[in-house]
Amino acid sequence: MWPNLSLRGWAFCGALSAALGATVDTRQDRASETRDPCEPLARVQWTSPQELRACFRAIQTGPIDKVRDHLLDVVDKTLDQYHTARYFQKHAPPPFTDDVHVDLDAEFRRMRHTRYRTEFDLHLDLSQTIKGLNHLDTVYFNYCYDQVFMNYIPTPLVLVADNRGKERMYIAPNAFEIASSEFPDQIDVWQNALPGKLKGQLQSLDGAEVLEINDRDPWLAVNANARRSGRYQGFGTRQMAFFASYGTNDAGSWSYDFGDFASMPGPYEDSVSLTIRRVNSSKAETITLPYRSRRYNGVWYDKDSYRENMCLPNVFTNGEDLYQFPFASNSNASTPDKPINSLQQQPPLDPEDRKHHAVSVLVDAAPYSLPSLEALSISPPILQYSSARFYMLTDGKTAVLSLGAFSARSYISLQATLADGIQKVKDLGAKRLIIDVSNNEGGYVCIAHWLHRILLGPRPSTNRGISLDSILRANPMAQRIVKVIAEDGGDPDKTLIYNGHEMAWANGTWMDETTNYLKKPEKRYINGKVVEFSPRLGGQCVPWAYREPPETAAFKPRDIVIVGNGRCSGACAMFSTAMSKRDGVRTVVMGGKKGVPQQYAGSVGGVTMDFAEMRTEILSTGLGESPLALPMFETASLLSFTWKLSLGIKNPNEPEDYQSRAADITVPLTMETVNNPPEVWRQVAKIAW
Repeated sequence: MWPNLSLRGWAFCGALSAALGATVDTRQDRASETRDPCEPLARVQWTSPQELRACFRAIQTGPIDKVRDHLLDVVDKTLDQYHTARYFQKHAPPPFTDDVHVDLDAEFRRMRHTRYRTEFDLHLDLSQTIKGLNHLDTVYFNYCYDQVFMNYIPTPLVLVADNRGKERMYIAPNAFEIASSEFPDQIDVWQNALPGKLKGQLQSLDGAEVLEINDRDPWLAVNANARRSGRYQGFGTRQMAFFASYGTNDAGSWSYDFGDFASMPGPYEDSVSLTIRRVNSSKAETITLPYRSRRYNGVWYDKDSYRENMCLPNVFTNGEDLYQFPFASNSNASTPDKPINSLQQQPPLDPEDRKHHAVSVLVDAAPYSLPSLEALSISPPILQYSSARFYMLTDGKTAVLSLGAFSARSYISLQATLADGIQKVKDLGAKRLIIDVSNNEGGYVCIAHWLHRILLGPRPSTNRGISLDSILRANPMAQRIVKVIAEDGGDPDKTLIYNGHEMAWANGTWMDETTNYLKKPEKRYINGKVVEFSPRLGGQCVPWAYREPPETAAFKPRDIVIVGNGRCSGACAMFSTAMSKRDGVRTVVMGGKKGVPQQYAGSVGGVTMDFAEMRTEILSTGLGESPLALPMFETASLLSFTWKLSLGIKNPNEPEDYQSRAADITVPLTMETVNNPPEVWRQVAKIAW
C-alpha cells in the first residue's frame, strides 16, 4: 500500500487517486533508474517533480529494512520520552476529537512491518504520520529530501464571498504579477503550457473562478489537503492554508504566501487541471499547468555526492558534549548553520538571545522568506522594526500593530519597538488598537507576555511570570539529567536547557541551578497510559529583561481587537489566548468556509526542542553511555517536538492545545479585502466598534 504522500501539500485523496498513482510510479520514473538521475539536477535552478522524484528514489544510505528499523527506533524513543504532548494526541478531547487522534504506538508497529521500496517512500510515510498530529513543532524532516526544492504553479487561489455571501474560489487577482516577480525565468514554461488561444495569456487567468480541480469539486482538494497538511489543530485553519495569504517579514515588507495549492515542499504532483471561468466570460475552460521544482539548497555533482552531502549526518545532527569540545559551546545557540533554524517560521535569531529566551514557534519545510507583496498601496509605518509595524488609520483614532513574528534578530530591539510604538500611536491620538497577527507562527515566549503587559498594564493576568503555566516529561533519563545538574554541578556554565537557573515554580518562586525540580514527578493517566510529568512550572519572563514596562495600561481590553487568519502559533497563540481568555479581548478571523468553526489561534505548544538539542543535554551531563540515552540518527534527519507543554486557562489542569480557541467574529473575505491588509483593518474597525 502506497503511503500518504503529502507532507504539507494536497494529495487530494479520492479526487486524485488515479492521477496520483500515475504521478508517483510512471514508466519515466522507472526508466531513470538506468542512469544517474541526480547528476542533471546539479546544474539547474529548476526541474520537474518527475525528475526530482527519480533522484530522491535513487538515494540509498543503507539496507532499507535496517534504515527503517533504526530510524523508527530513534524517533519512537525520542517522542516517547520527551515529547510532552504525545499521549494527549492519541485521542484529543472536543473540539479536536476528529482532528487529533494518532496512536503513534500503533503507527510505528505498522511501519516496522511495512516493506518500503525506497528510503524516499519510508520518509514520506514517517513524515506524514508525524504531520498527522497537527501540531506546530512536532515534525520529522530529512534534509536529503526536505528544503532542497520547493514546487510551484503560478495560480495561487483565494476564497472570497460576493455581496450576497456566496463563497467561490478564484485564481488570485494579482497571481500573474506575483508569479512574474518571483519566477521570471519560469513564466514562459507556464505560458506555453496553456491550450489553444490561451497560450501566452497567463495573465488573463487572474481573478478567474475555479469550477473544478482535476475534474472534481474543488472542495475535495481543499479538504484532502486539510486532512494531511498538519501544523494546526483546527480543520478550518488547515482549510484556509490551501489559499494564498499575506504576512509581514523581517525585511520590513509585506510577504505573500502562495498557499498549499500553489506551493508544496515535495515533488508529489506533476501537474494540475483547472476548470475555470475567466473574468467577463461565461465560458468554462479547462487548463493543465505543470508544477515546477525550484532549487533552494545543496551542492552535489551526481548521485554519490548527493548522498554524501545531503543525506548523511553532519556535525549538527546528533548533538554534542558542550564540555568536551570547547569550540562547540555555541552550537546549542541559533547559529546560521544550525539546521533547525531554516525550518522555524521566524526571523534569524541572535545566538545569545536564543540561548537565554525560550522559543515556541511553528516548524515547517516551507521557506520563511516569502515573495514580497509590493503592489500594496499603504502609507509608511509610524514605527517599524523587523516584522513589527505601527500604523494609524485615517479615522485618527484607530491604530494598527501588524506583527509577523514574536521574534527578531535582536530581542531587545523588538521589545523596545513594541513599547515605543504603542506609546507613539497613543501620542498621536489612538483610542483603540487592531493587532494583525496573520501568518504569525510564534517566536519568543517572553515577548508575547511583554506585549500583553505593556498593552493592559499591571493586572492579575500580566503580573504572572508567564502567560501560561507548563509541564514537561519526567522520564528516568530526564530525572537523571536534572539530578546531575542540580546535585552534582553538572552544568557549571549554566548552558543546558534543563538547568533550573532560569525556571520558576507555578507560584512564582524562582529556582536556581541547584534545584532538582524533577525529584518528585507527578503521574497522570492519559488515554490508557500512565505518564510522569514535572510539577506545574511557572514563568521565566519576570523580572523583565532589559527594561521595565509602563506603570499604566495603554488600552482597555474592549478597545483592542486581534485579527488574523487563524495561522497564529506558538508564542502568538499564547499571546492571543491569554488576551482573549483572561482579559476578554475580542478575536476576529478573516476568511474561512461558511459553517466551519474558525479558531483564532493554532497550537500553543510551550517550548520547542529538537533531537540534537536533547542529545546535547544527555551528552553534556555525561550520560551518553547510559542504556537510557537516545541512539544517533544515521541519516540527515531532524526531529522537533514540544519539550514544555502549556496548560490551559479555562481548564488549567489540561493542555491549552486541546481546548477551544474559537473566534468571536468571523468575517468572509471579499475581492476588496483578500490579501489587502489596509482594507482588512478598515473593515474590522467598522465591525468591532
